[in-house]
Amino acid sequence: NLSTVQHTGGVVASYASGQTEMSTIDVTVDSTSGVSINNVHRDMTLRGRTLTLADGYTDVTLYNAAGVAYSFTANANGQCDLSHLPQGAYIVKTGNGRYTRTMKITLKQ
Repeated sequence: NLSTVQHTGGVVASYASGQTEMSTIDVTVDSTSGVSINNVHRDMTLRGRTLTLADGYTDVTLYNAAGVAYSFTANANGQCDLSHLPQGAYIVKTGNGRYTRTMKITLKQ
């Protein structure tokens, strides 16, 4: 029998220019339900070619591999339509006045 155990994991990215804020995830392990994930900080999600931003995040900039920037403002639902962009890898950057968030995405056909 396993007793219930809760863990928190965190990641900080380090660059020559400094470090990012720590992103964390809480995980609970117990013998009846297995693993459950709690308190995930999701400021941006990508489904197909729709980027959804969390509350408070409205403006977003995507950078392609050549460094070309594409700027968007989310609609009332917090979404940005990326269907007109070419396929490929992008770095996404958004902020809410207090935090700046970045993530890598890959757009496919």
